[in-house]
Amino acid sequence: MNTKTLGQLGEEKAREFLEKKGFKILETNFNTKIGEIDIIALEKQGFLGLGAKIIHFVEVKSSVFNPNFFPEDRVDFRKKHKIEQISQIWLNKNRKFSALPFQFDVISINFESDKETVKEINFFEKV
Repeated sequence: MNTKTLGQLGEEKAREFLEKKGFKILETNFNTKIGEIDIIALEKQGFLGLGAKIIHFVEVKSSVFNPNFFPEDRVDFRKKHKIEQISQIWLNKNRKFSALPFQFDVISINFESDKETVKEINFFEKV
């Protein structure tokens, strides 16, 4: 399995993870000239029963487990800045969501050496 296929499998597992947590996936692999956001999801918050909603722009990083390497470390300042820019493009195209609060998250997925079995999923909110 090559790195592209591993990345696609990681994004699939990340979508499943978010859906199990009650997120609604709004879009995947949103592409622009400057880059891509892997997952855009809507989280319904039950805070005080108000039903507030938050848009999550999620970067997914996948790798085969290595105790000396963390996939989330590949999301550096430049990548975060790029995600911020792309998220503004998405919000401009999807005006019905533009008034909602939003945040940037990272999901890292470590696979076992067989490259198919998930060893662990880490969800880093508000990076």
